[in-house]
Amino acid sequence: MNKLTALDPLVAALRDLPEHDPASVAEVLAAAEISDLELDRVARFDRDHYARVRLHHDPRIEILVLGWEPGQATPIHDHAGQRGWVRVLRGVIEETAYRPVEPLRFTHADLRSAERRPAHLQIDCCAQVPAGPVVARVDPVRAIHRLRNPGTERAITLHAYAKPHAVCLAFDMEAAIAWRREAGVDAVRGA
Repeated sequence: MNKLTALDPLVAALRDLPEHDPASVAEVLAAAEISDLELDRVARFDRDHYARVRLHHDPRIEILVLGWEPGQATPIHDHAGQRGWVRVLRGVIEETAYRPVEPLRFTHADLRSAERRPAHLQIDCCAQVPAGPVVARVDPVRAIHRLRNPGTERAITLHAYAKPHAVCLAFDMEAAIAWRREAGVDAVRGA
């Protein structure tokens, strides 16, 4: 695989894959060498929450760069059946995977916007992923997780989602509930 040294060729390589199978996407993401200058130009940070910048979106794939201040985290969430890949480009990200104590009997499509349903989760595993060529995957077996910047410095991650959608399930482990969550972006590259 040729080294990709900027975001535009990386986006084009992901967009143009004939199939978004896990091995092909992971190979493209792992081979990318994005410069600090390029990362600083694209990444956004918000002191109140992690920031999502959309690099590309079509019905087959969405590509995002996320900027994380120290301590920032996603809500516990699923990916509603979509495939996903994450690569840490700067800093470190901690992923905590969860599993339902009992099988969930609903999906995001079953819930109205303000509806809450019981959902008891337990922690399955937790790992820290430093910047480097490792590409983490979202798959059906480990579909509920939370990402967090546990470090004292900012972190930047690159995400790709096959069959993107804007809705997922979010979970509150202490209250043992789930709800439908809209996933937005903070910026669109080039807009």
